[in-house]
Amino acid sequence: MGRGVDDYSAVLTSVELIGEDVVYLRARCPELACEVEPGQFILLRDPAWGLDPLLMRPFAVAGVIGDDIEILLQVVGRGTEMLAQRKPGDPLVVRGPMGRGFSKPSSSPVYVAGTLGSAPLLFARDRFGAGRFVLGVPNGRWESFVLWLKRRCPELEVFSDDGSLGSKGNSLKGLSPDEDVSVMACGPGPMMAAMANMGLKDCQVSMESRMACGIGACSGCVIETSSGKKRVCADGPVFDLQEVVWNG
Repeated sequence: MGRGVDDYSAVLTSVELIGEDVVYLRARCPELACEVEPGQFILLRDPAWGLDPLLMRPFAVAGVIGDDIEILLQVVGRGTEMLAQRKPGDPLVVRGPMGRGFSKPSSSPVYVAGTLGSAPLLFARDRFGAGRFVLGVPNGRWESFVLWLKRRCPELEVFSDDGSLGSKGNSLKGLSPDEDVSVMACGPGPMMAAMANMGLKDCQVSMESRMACGIGACSGCVIETSSGKKRVCADGPVFDLQEVVWNG
């Protein structure tokens, strides 16, 4: 994890709207770019915020290009809306790298994502190599994002709940517990609970959770596991699929 709780000054080098309320950010931060591993996350804030908003916002790192880190952001509230309005050249404060990332796959990788769960998996794909990359989205509103992702990941397989993009169904379609593959996944809880019910034997999951401190001090992101309560930010965000106690 390196110097996991350091704050760094970063400068935005690219801000691009890639979907409905989905923004691609690229920020120059050489100190982080040389340390961060796939599956780890960062905390991000605009220095102009002062104390409002108070908390930094957590994001999975979607990739590293030279001295730059890549982030996928969905506007879901005031903090993310303010970040999405920044311009190239604007400063940011970045804290990280944080958490435990993905382990090297033991066999052919398969990446399974629900919408922006694709972010940490893109970084994993860059590091561990291309394999099947399966994306699930709700509907046609995600078309622009899917087109952007296909340019980045030509082997992308798309499933949508209503059949308006790719094939009808969810991102678990076509997965088999009997395959000799190493699955890496990130998406909504119900998707990953369904994966656990399938009995996948070699599967790492990146958990999505609201968090405040990012270092495990506040215990605001605790989940149940087979070995007791664990903190997504400090003990994860990557866990073995079968280690997590899934509700539903």
